[in-house]
Amino acid sequence: MTTAEDILTLRSLVPDHGIAMCTTTAPSAELHSRPLKTQEIDDRGRLWFVVSKTADWVAGLGPDESVNLGYTDDDDRTWVSVAGSVRIVEDAARLARYRVAGDDLQRIDDVDARLMVVAPSTVEFWDAPSGRLEALALKASSIVGRARATSGSLEI
Repeated sequence: MTTAEDILTLRSLVPDHGIAMCTTTAPSAELHSRPLKTQEIDDRGRLWFVVSKTADWVAGLGPDESVNLGYTDDDDRTWVSVAGSVRIVEDAARLARYRVAGDDLQRIDDVDARLMVVAPSTVEFWDAPSGRLEALALKASSIVGRARATSGSLEI
């Protein structure tokens, strides 16, 4: 399997609605989740979201902090868990492109809108018909684009 194949698999696993439950760790060490709309899975396998810089949970995220994204597709009876590191970035061109795509971007004011990008470290998925767990092991080296296959999972 190649890096491109792994990214195509990830894209196929995210349901058409693109809603992820994003779980972060609060300062109290409690886990908190909230729904976010996936805007894009880029050619490096990173997942992009529009967030508000004024949200407490966003302001509390440190660079490269760990997050988890959970997706479910009732029609296909699949579940996906993406663990990775997060960054909050400003990218006016990308934000404008998402706005042109017609999404209401969760009704975030332009002045508060930021992009959250998640670089996956692991992707696990289950499907009900087989009942088995499969995994894509998207390592941090995916940032530089190296890939090698190992025993049924992919290390990028």
